[in-house]
Amino acid sequence: MALDPKLESKMLAEEIGEVLAATSPAHRLQEVCDFLFVWAGTWSKFVSLADVPPELRRWAYDLSETASKAFEIFVDMLKADGTEDLIGPALTLVCDANDWKPTHTVNGKIVKGPFYVSPLEAIEELVADAINN
Repeated sequence: MALDPKLESKMLAEEIGEVLAATSPAHRLQEVCDFLFVWAGTWSKFVSLADVPPELRRWAYDLSETASKAFEIFVDMLKADGTEDLIGPALTLVCDANDWKPTHTVNGKIVKGPFYVSPLEAIEELVADAINN
C-alpha cells in the first residue's frame, strides 16, 4: 500500500478524535489501540520508501511529534482509567480484528468486511477481569 501523507494525516486525526470521544475505559483503550495500529501502518509505509524527499521527511517528523505527544496524553488517560497495563493484550485484540478486514479500500482506507468483529466486547471483558482481580 502506498504512502499518501494527506490520507495518513486524516486517518490519524480521526483516531485521535475517536480516543477523545470514547465513552468508557474499555472504549478508550480500544481507540488508543486503533490509534497505535494506524500509526504503525503509517510509519511502516514511510520507512519502506527507498528515496524520501525532504518535504516528506519533514512531514514524517512533524507527524511523529504530534503522534508521540498524543500518545503521552492517551497513556495518562489510560492510567486514570486504570487500564494502562492492558495496552498489550488490547492491541493484540485490535490487530486480530483488523486481520479480518479485506484488502478492499474506499478512498484509500481499508473497509470492514463481512467477517470483521469489533474487539470492543473482548476489551470490555479484559478490563472487567482486570478490575475484578
